[in-house]
Amino acid sequence: MPIKIATICGSVQPGNNTAKALRLVLDEFARHRDVEVTPIFLDKLDLPLPGLAARDSAAVERFQESVKEATGVLLASPEYHGGISSPMKLAIDNLGYPSMLSGKPISLLGVAAGMIGAIKSLEQLRGICSHVGGIVLPLAISVAKVHQVFDEQGNCRDAGTDTFIRGAATNLLDYIRGAICPRINLEGIVRRAQESDLGQLPVTSRCTHSSFAKAREEFDQAWNNPKHTRIELNATDVNDALEKYYSAGAPVRITKPMLWDAEAKKFWDPRTYIPFVVREGKSWGRKTLQDGEECFLRASQQRAWMDGEVFGQVLEEIYLSPRHHSALGIGRAKFLAEDGSALQAGSNQRLFHVEHAVGGTEARPLNLWRIVHLTTEQDDALMKRQLELGDGWVREFVAIYVEKNLGIQLTRR
Repeated sequence: MPIKIATICGSVQPGNNTAKALRLVLDEFARHRDVEVTPIFLDKLDLPLPGLAARDSAAVERFQESVKEATGVLLASPEYHGGISSPMKLAIDNLGYPSMLSGKPISLLGVAAGMIGAIKSLEQLRGICSHVGGIVLPLAISVAKVHQVFDEQGNCRDAGTDTFIRGAATNLLDYIRGAICPRINLEGIVRRAQESDLGQLPVTSRCTHSSFAKAREEFDQAWNNPKHTRIELNATDVNDALEKYYSAGAPVRITKPMLWDAEAKKFWDPRTYIPFVVREGKSWGRKTLQDGEECFLRASQQRAWMDGEVFGQVLEEIYLSPRHHSALGIGRAKFLAEDGSALQAGSNQRLFHVEHAVGGTEARPLNLWRIVHLTTEQDDALMKRQLELGDGWVREFVAIYVEKNLGIQLTRR
């Protein structure tokens, strides 16, 4: 017996971005032979306002029957002025009360032009669907800056975002197959999403790991994945770099504790210490972990690795270990800001994890740096690009530390 899915596109504008995102979802459904999909585009219907007679009652009845017969429903809506589109609300109103959505699993997809995505409209849509008895799945898919996501032909520009949008289909199918079979439950969907290659997590306002060791496990797991793109630079002797590229107004010698202090300050305040990489940034939620180490959340606008002219939002859980002289930045797709608003990572590049550490001796400290991009296949061009960039940013941020925190003037040679 086939799984019947009804999808409803909540935008009626010609060439709308909601339909472009929905096209990926429909393509994902088409990959499953046991799935039959009825796409419903509201610009093709003449739904009546509540209380008015339908001009085409047969079309309205077909619409209602498609939803009534569906095993599950997917609703895709743009965000207009902080809410769902009026066509989407009208469609739901035309499903009667008790609603034909009652008892059905519902997957939500929202698109918005703003940088935080369709968070407000998805919350509103979730409330409406829950009120009429729908079973709304967790992990609604929110697409931010949607006008930048697709090209003129409607193709998604980023493989990670493509997979993320398709999750609106796979989450729904997973629930239908599991809850009806039964094999999994809603908690299972959330758990698998936490373990996915994209690093998608339920929206949280705190660091997810209880210790630096746990964060290290996540980094190492990503590093050891052969499909990920891994780059490790040669250790940099920071004193040699300072002597080679700068003349100092007073004798200066960086010790190992000083270099670690510079690293810790850089992670907390990237805008000050690496302004050539970060255009703006903010850190918050600093706390002590179970093992005595520290963590906090950070959001920053950073230059893209492949295109230095493009900036995108990078969200990271930062873990600091003074004991090991190591700092980890664990990339996240989304989490809550300090004020409770939802943040979403930019779609211009894949998520990445980074480690900055201090090695060497007390008198001759070395800067250690490695990064792993969560790609689906190793990206040789990305690796080449980062190796070409080299360690120039290392000596730049150390120079800023020397001038700002040691009060010694440097002049570039």
